[in-house]
Amino acid sequence: MDDFAWLRDADFQRDGNINDSKENYVEFTEVLPPGKGAKEGKEHAILLRKGDIYETFGPVTIPDDHLFVMGDNRMNSSDSRVWGFLPKQNILGRAMFVWLSCEETVPMLPFLCNPLTIRWGRFFHSVN
Repeated sequence: MDDFAWLRDADFQRDGNINDSKENYVEFTEVLPPGKGAKEGKEHAILLRKGDIYETFGPVTIPDDHLFVMGDNRMNSSDSRVWGFLPKQNILGRAMFVWLSCEETVPMLPFLCNPLTIRWGRFFHSVN
């Protein structure tokens, strides 16, 4: 964990799991494909919790008329890797802006944003 040597065990306990620690994670390098005009992909380090579904997920074949939906918080998102593929018929429109963003959810209600951790500066930023 050279890139993450500065992290403390307490940094892994944000979701209330006091037994979590840096030892429970493995570091690897991801290479993103080249962007517009770039000849080489961008490399960056990622921490992955050992044994998570995300470590063993895939490859998959996406059925016709369905989408694979990726969460915006990579390994901390509940997305198609957890709840399956999204039928295209369920898409009602296009996202235009961020209407809610927070650092953490309420511990007993993981679907509810913790109002003490709201990221006020992200409200109403446009989504491209």
